[in-house]
Amino acid sequence: SRYLAKFTWMTCPTNQFMFFPHQLECEGENIFHEATTYFPSQAFDLVPQALNRLWPNVVEICSVDRDLSNLTACISGASNQKHHHWEMALSIVPIQLHAISLSLFASLVAPFGGFLASAIKRAYGIKDFDSIIPGHGGLMDRFDCQLIMALATW
Repeated sequence: SRYLAKFTWMTCPTNQFMFFPHQLECEGENIFHEATTYFPSQAFDLVPQALNRLWPNVVEICSVDRDLSNLTACISGASNQKHHHWEMALSIVPIQLHAISLSLFASLVAPFGGFLASAIKRAYGIKDFDSIIPGHGGLMDRFDCQLIMALATW
């Protein structure tokens, strides 16, 4: 999704369908521009400190002289600094979060469309939906996972 967000034909809405299209220009939405976000620091409390130091882009934030208003990146060996929390800045395109959440949803929910189609077939006592493509289980059997996904993503 980061790669596709670079192209105006993927990010600009259009209602014009032409055989030889002209140059498409629009002002891109913020969801397609790179942004910096911070990973929740509470998540690092669940992981041992030794592992937190191994992750790339993770910074240990320390308080100087135990003053919580003076937080800075820790300096190795400094005696006046005390660990406060971990911080990680992520450079992402927000559409990536949408793509990840949709793919997770699809991988968890789509099999239930197959279960629903199987329940329908069992209720009517048929083997498969083979009226469109005889002998191949039918076209509907190829798309049974899409039953629930189409309702959820519409």
